[in-house]
Amino acid sequence: MVAFWRDYLQDAEEEGRKKLGDILAFATGSNDVPPVGLSPCPFIEFLHDSDTGGRFPIANTCINCLRLPIYNTYSGFKTNMDFAIRNTQGFAME
Repeated sequence: MVAFWRDYLQDAEEEGRKKLGDILAFATGSNDVPPVGLSPCPFIEFLHDSDTGGRFPIANTCINCLRLPIYNTYSGFKTNMDFAIRNTQGFAME
């Protein structure tokens, strides 16, 4: 799973700053790292089958925690990560 996460970040980096900002916003609620850094420090939890009700990544922006279900393939991980990020953007008022 760590390799899938690394590969996902590398793919996002190739897509540009916006994609990286979207990932950061999903995990922390902020699309840029604040000048004073992130507090608490972001961390990842890996959810095994018995821990998950679904197969999508979950973010808790209050504590900067990203919870990632275990996937068998990078393709499955990427598809569900992209879906989660695209469909849970922000609390901002427009």
